[in-house]
Amino acid sequence: MDIRMRKAKELLAGSDMLIRDVSGAVGYTNVNSFVRIFKKSTGFTPGEYREREQASLREADGANETDEVDGAE
Repeated sequence: MDIRMRKAKELLAGSDMLIRDVSGAVGYTNVNSFVRIFKKSTGFTPGEYREREQASLREADGANETDEVDGAE
């Protein structure tokens, strides 16, 4: 996978940057090209990817909080 796509995935999952700002940060001047190439590379649009990744992080955080509460009893 292209290093720019790896960096874009990190930025999308770990920040609330606008997709156009992520696009620029990884070297794309045309956000439409970025979206098209990102989708071809990952199977998801940048917005879909962000939502899936952030949802999985929320689920993992919820599981960790449950584990901590269960361990404290």
